[in-house]
Amino acid sequence: MNPTTAAHLLALLPLAFVSLILPWYGQSRRGVLFGVTVSLDFADTPEAQSALRSYRRNVFAVVLALFVLAAAIIWIAPANSAAVAAAPLVAILLDLVVAYLLWRRGATAIKPYAAAMPLERHADLVPVSTTLPLLATAGSLLPLAVTAIILHLYWNQIPLRFVQHWNASGEANRWATRSFDGVFGPIVAGAMTVLLLTAGSVFMSRANGPQMSQRRRALVPMGSLAWLIAGIFCVLSLRPLLHFTSSTLLLISAAYLVLVFGLSLWLLQRSGLAPYSKSTESYDSTPDSGWYAGVFYYNPADAAVIVPKRFGWGWTFNFARPASWMVLGAILLFTLSLKVFIK
Repeated sequence: MNPTTAAHLLALLPLAFVSLILPWYGQSRRGVLFGVTVSLDFADTPEAQSALRSYRRNVFAVVLALFVLAAAIIWIAPANSAAVAAAPLVAILLDLVVAYLLWRRGATAIKPYAAAMPLERHADLVPVSTTLPLLATAGSLLPLAVTAIILHLYWNQIPLRFVQHWNASGEANRWATRSFDGVFGPIVAGAMTVLLLTAGSVFMSRANGPQMSQRRRALVPMGSLAWLIAGIFCVLSLRPLLHFTSSTLLLISAAYLVLVFGLSLWLLQRSGLAPYSKSTESYDSTPDSGWYAGVFYYNPADAAVIVPKRFGWGWTFNFARPASWMVLGAILLFTLSLKVFIK
């Protein structure tokens, strides 16, 4: 097995990671099952447990099939073919689509047990400090700054022209020059990404909405993600000095993926977002009528800007609030601006 093939096989790790945690995190919590409002004790009934077991079993069967198929394509097809480059991404997207369709089927099975819950919210009086997680997230700018200093000090040792990108077969197909954009572009892009994560953390911890204590505990994984992303951009920025080959760079990226996945699972457990953790806040206080296709929430009568997702885990916007569209616009503007620094 050549290094390029091994690197592409390792790129399938996101498929395994997403498929491993998706059926366990976020599908069931107090008062909500498969996006349907139910009684607070319904999750412990045989009907609910049967639906959850069926969902998890089917999702695992799908991911196993997709993983084997994608691995076979990567192994058999020519290393420089478009099929090899696309196999991991297509497998992940197909897995998410099938998981969602199975989730919708679970919602259909649970609808006969739907219950009307009072649309009231309760404040969590247990203080959850956000200072350290926010400082930790912003602190990931430090390795980027150190990398920028190293590049400045060793500027004369950077080749006048160096490889910036490789194709699926490991052949160089894009080059950069010893210029500000070519050398410091990844550093600027990494700093912008960290600043976006920091702003997102502040927004998540302060925005109006239910389950604030749960959201604030989730700031710890976001801080870890910021450090790992900063590390990746540092490696990319130092490649002209370290003379990485394409295979080495891909294997380093794969190692980062393993680290991200392991640390994310550990932090999910530590932050009280484990599969069987009991939330102190009953249901999510959002009416079923405000949800469209189970994933989009639009309720002008709700003052909350962000609410818990009903498919998967995490939070989503109340698209009836102007602040939600402002944040989405800022994210889009940020994404477009990255094109200036990552060409």
